[in-house]
Amino acid sequence: MAAGALHRAQPAGWARELDVFARAFSGAFLFGIPLLYTQETWLIALSLDAVQLLLLLALTFVASLALARVSGFRNDAKAHRFTSDLEQAVEALAVGAVGSLVILVALARLGPEDPPERWLAMIALQTVPLAIGASLGNAFLSDSGSRLGDERGGPRSSWRALGTDVAATAFGAFFLCFNIAPTEEVRLLAADLGLGHLVGLIVLGLLIGYAIVFEAEFVGIGSRRAQKGPFQQPVTETALAYCVSLAVAGAILLLLGRIELGDPLRDVVAQTIVLGLPATIGGAAGRLVV
Repeated sequence: MAAGALHRAQPAGWARELDVFARAFSGAFLFGIPLLYTQETWLIALSLDAVQLLLLLALTFVASLALARVSGFRNDAKAHRFTSDLEQAVEALAVGAVGSLVILVALARLGPEDPPERWLAMIALQTVPLAIGASLGNAFLSDSGSRLGDERGGPRSSWRALGTDVAATAFGAFFLCFNIAPTEEVRLLAADLGLGHLVGLIVLGLLIGYAIVFEAEFVGIGSRRAQKGPFQQPVTETALAYCVSLAVAGAILLLLGRIELGDPLRDVVAQTIVLGLPATIGGAAGRLVV
C-alpha cells in the first residue's frame, strides 16, 4: 500500500480549523500551565505599566513569528509564506489570551468585581507563556500527518495498552505537578474556590486532557485511535486518566505534607482538584510519548 494511503484524510473547513486550534490550545496549556499557578506572575502583572506589557506582547509576537517560520501549529501548504506566518503569530497571541482568560477565571484570579485594568494586565502577562506554548506544541509534538500504524508497531493488546497508559499518565502527572505541589499557591487557590469553580476545574481538566490526546493531532494519534478495548476509547480513557491524575496529585500533596489525613475533607478535595488540572495536563503529555 502506498505511504500516502495510510494518512488520514485531512478535515476541511470548520473541522480543520477546530483541529488547528485544538493543537494550539493544547500546546499552550502543556508548556504554559506552571506560570498560571505562580503567585509572582499574578503580582508582577499588577505592577507593570501599559508600555511594559505592550513591549512584552511585542516580543512574544516576534518569538511566535519566528517559531511559525520553523514549525507553526498549522500544517498546510501555506506554511512557508510570510503572510501565513504573520497569521499564525496573531493566532498564537489570541490563543494565549483566551487560554489565560479561561484559566484565570477558573482559578478565581479574575472575577466580575475586578476592574478592567486588572483583567487586561493579568491576561496580557499570562498570554506570553501560553502564546509561546501554542507555537512550540507543534514543533515538539506534531505527528506530521497522523498515520494508522505508526513507528510504535501498531495496536497493542487492550490490557497492555491500559497498563502503559496508566503508567504514562502517572509519570507525566508526577513530573508536571511535582513542580507546583510544594508551593503555597495550591493552598491559596483551594481556599478561594467555591463549589462552582471546583466543578469547573474538573470539567476543564477533562476537556483539556481529551483535546491534547485525541484532538490535537500530536505524535502517536494514529496508533492511539487504533487501540481497542473498554479503556482505550476516548471518553473512557480520558475519565480514567483524570482519576489517575487526581490520585497522583493527592498522593504528592500527602507525601509533601501539604495535606494530612486529619484535615477537613473540603480542604483535601479542593487542593487535590486544584493540583489535578496541571496533573491531568502532565498525564496527557505522558500518554503522547508512549
